[in-house]
Amino acid sequence: MAWAATASAVDKSIHDPGKPRLGINFSHIADWNTEIAFVNLLKNFRPWTSQTIGSNQWNDKRPIELDENGYVKKLLPDQQVITVFGSGEAKYPAGEYLFLFEGEGDIVFDKGAYQVDKKEPGKWIVHADPAKGRFDLIIKSVNESNYPRNMRMIIPGYHDKQDQIFRDEWLAPWKEFQVYRFLNWAKTNGSLQVEWNDRVKPGIAFYSTDKGVPLEDLIALCNQTGASPWLNVPHQATDDYVRQMAALVKEKLDPKLVVYLEYTNESWNNQFPQTHYVTKMGKEQGLSDQWYAGSFYYAKRVIEVMKIWEEVWGGHQRIVRVAQSQAANMVVTKRIFENPELSKYLDAFAVGPYIGMNIQEGKPKDTPTMDEFVSMSIEQIFEHLFTVMLPNNIFPIRMQANYDFAKSVGLPLVAYEGGQSLTIITKEKSSPGYKKQYEGKIIEANKHPLMEETYKRYFNYWKDMGGGTFCAYSSMTSYGAMCFGIFWEDGQKPEDSPKYKGAKAYLDSIK
Repeated sequence: MAWAATASAVDKSIHDPGKPRLGINFSHIADWNTEIAFVNLLKNFRPWTSQTIGSNQWNDKRPIELDENGYVKKLLPDQQVITVFGSGEAKYPAGEYLFLFEGEGDIVFDKGAYQVDKKEPGKWIVHADPAKGRFDLIIKSVNESNYPRNMRMIIPGYHDKQDQIFRDEWLAPWKEFQVYRFLNWAKTNGSLQVEWNDRVKPGIAFYSTDKGVPLEDLIALCNQTGASPWLNVPHQATDDYVRQMAALVKEKLDPKLVVYLEYTNESWNNQFPQTHYVTKMGKEQGLSDQWYAGSFYYAKRVIEVMKIWEEVWGGHQRIVRVAQSQAANMVVTKRIFENPELSKYLDAFAVGPYIGMNIQEGKPKDTPTMDEFVSMSIEQIFEHLFTVMLPNNIFPIRMQANYDFAKSVGLPLVAYEGGQSLTIITKEKSSPGYKKQYEGKIIEANKHPLMEETYKRYFNYWKDMGGGTFCAYSSMTSYGAMCFGIFWEDGQKPEDSPKYKGAKAYLDSIK
């Protein structure tokens, strides 16, 4: 294997990715997620669903005629449309919402949105309570020449701050975090974006679509807090898309900040469409006729993307150029770095060194068997983490081995994701009911005070080893089979989250 010379580093007077820093991956914008970042709650509502008036069918799958911002221009005969928030475990703040809109139509609210006071045209007060159910908004008819648009659902307490983008309560725990990774907000995994015109633009009704949150909002958040954005270029993006994305970020990002830049995400992970895409492209371009053609194409495209950004920015002094690989698969990593030019265009190598403990059929190394897990107390689960998983697996394999590799190619090691990943992944067919019966133990462990100690040991090893920027995964999710969120419900106090306390202790130690 031919290794490149040490990579040129980003301007250390601005930001050194090799120094310990703590970032956060923000979670999904969705009607089912507990995280509510925006003052305008409508951004989290589900995209429109078509229904037949008088029918009990939830979705009649008829087309909906929308304008460029996703507002309903016209309805078919006997058609109404519905959008909702508060599915599953998601809860919205109870109180009075300020509903603002332009245009005319028959708009009604239902379930948890139990009362409407129509103050004046386009300015209503909606009383809502999650105890009464989901927050439903229904449009039964529209004035086609003046249809309802520019809708906003202002959270209680923000009626006089309706132009503010982000909720103060949501942002407070993350103000001290130094990097914000927008993988989920930008809908990077499986992105359908190819041309620049495909991207989501400011003014769109919902951020829960397959296009995600406008780049302008991501930059605005970083400019407000001083955190550096970590951005992912969609896997199908054309050169023109890459160039225009670079130009927009250069224009709008605070010049005191750097941007972490990646091409796609987890190009090696077969559960994501981008993995199949890079494999196909690698074969089509004659890089290999084997399954690992994707590793070769990924490396090639990373270089192309970085060159375009450097051209637009006039250098890479404010760009932390990142390539990533699978933390526990050095074979994939070495294939990616078979490209002798790759290291020259990078400032960091990234992995996702999760604290894994997957309960599954068989006896995977370092992991309890299904029978052993049944009899384990919560305290015994943590004892297993402390005495087996962390010292025998996570630290030497997912951290130290990757640190040594990164050092061998002249790069600092950073983490694009990381945190706990305790889960039950048995197959229902072979072990019926097992997951449902015992996943409560996983949830309990994630809320247990010993999770704080787990995070402290985890992050401190990373720091002592020499690891750089670490973006924890993720900010907030309701707890089920996968408990990735540092917080698990809106309005939760930081002192009630063991993960947050562990992460904050690390953050305080590296300031």
